[in-house]
Amino acid sequence: MQRRHFSRAIGASAALIALSEYGYAQTGTRYTRLILSSSPGGTADALFRIMEEPLRAALGHAIVIDYKPGGGGGTGHMEVSRGSRDGSVLGYAYSGPMSTIPIMRPDIGYDPLKDLVPVSMIMKAPLVLMTNPRIPGNDVGALLSYAKNQANGVSCGNAGAGGLGHLAAVLFANQSGMKTLHVPYKGTGPAVQALLGGEIDMVCTVTSDAITNLAKAGKIKIIGVASESSSPLVTGVPPISQYVPGFNAEVMHGIVAPRGTPTEVVERFNAAFFKVLSDKSIQARFLANSSIAMPTTPAQYAQAIAQEYELWAKVIKQTGIKAE
Repeated sequence: MQRRHFSRAIGASAALIALSEYGYAQTGTRYTRLILSSSPGGTADALFRIMEEPLRAALGHAIVIDYKPGGGGGTGHMEVSRGSRDGSVLGYAYSGPMSTIPIMRPDIGYDPLKDLVPVSMIMKAPLVLMTNPRIPGNDVGALLSYAKNQANGVSCGNAGAGGLGHLAAVLFANQSGMKTLHVPYKGTGPAVQALLGGEIDMVCTVTSDAITNLAKAGKIKIIGVASESSSPLVTGVPPISQYVPGFNAEVMHGIVAPRGTPTEVVERFNAAFFKVLSDKSIQARFLANSSIAMPTTPAQYAQAIAQEYELWAKVIKQTGIKAE
């Protein structure tokens, strides 16, 4: 019996070594460094931790986070663009440094459309439009009716000028014809607190457990979701597009590699992420983190990046919005 267990242990160890050597042979390294352009503890960090062990199993080697916060995410994305092209460096990409910051800061040091290679989308999360309870009605149609009688417009808080919440609110105002007064705060938390205190009328931001709980308690109202159709993240909330046709504003996360990374390396990583993100248990854990798992091909992710970049470039250029 002991010999049998010992033989099994030796066999398992040999298999692990073989996987490790396979990973080394395919990427030139025993691990891949994933540059994350934010601090530990955020949404991206939490989502990667969900994927970490399954990815190790799928690839045969580890992916290790290297935190590079700063510049609104631009610092880390720039480092990815200049990284090794052998599969030893990947970047965790998200909407700001992929589609808005490079437009508002042309000297940021990288071009997301030229210097980064899409590997796979990771998730999407639509923004939501929420109002103070004193605003009449429970949907976007009621808000638009209310706004018609406000000479100074509807006050809209955001987490900072030039952020996605600000841009999405500007896009909503432009497409709906609603007059708004934009009020920047230093982060989503202060903006939501201002909404709770009645200092402002509405906020456009990504949802979270905290926001959902505030809505359940009746302290705020979530009146619309900025996805093409209803979202499982905010059940029962109608899409804003029912009242403003074509309106869509979502946060998007994904994996990118430095320009010049071989196609076969990109495809190998894509296959691993696609496998992990197609797992129902992983998808459920993403939903619990206010995110929708969204695996794609590299080409599909490239198209999504280009569309997002075009959307926000148009808003930024039309309004002259500057990042804080």
